[in-house]
Amino acid sequence: PEPSAAALPALQDAALCDRPELGAALSRKSQEHHGNGTGAGAGAGGVDVQADALEWLQRSIAVYVVSLPSASDRWRFVSGRLQELGIRATRVDGVDVSEAGALQKAREEGIIPATWSHDDANRQMRLNMAGSPPEAVDHYLTNHFG
Repeated sequence: PEPSAAALPALQDAALCDRPELGAALSRKSQEHHGNGTGAGAGAGGVDVQADALEWLQRSIAVYVVSLPSASDRWRFVSGRLQELGIRATRVDGVDVSEAGALQKAREEGIIPATWSHDDANRQMRLNMAGSPPEAVDHYLTNHFG
């Protein structure tokens, strides 16, 4: 969903990542603090904060996107945006447990733990989204969490 519609549920402090202003370009003050003074990211000291951050991300973090095989449009959108940002990602096929027998099959194949409970996951999702508006939580859980 759009950030205005629901908080990012995978985060404990979802409201933090629902504030686009926190992802704004570096201010002149922060660029000066990091040794940047000219150009898009590189300064007189030769430090390019954005390039350094991307290099660190690529070296330190593996990015995986879980996506249903049937959600090819969503994958194209997400992978395209990640490419624009210079972020390498690996697609991992999700499991549509709404199909008859799919949950049991996924458990038998070890894809989903035998102890996984939809009700427990729903409760945890509500806790994760505690900082979000109640209507956003309901919207997310109804449309994305069955």
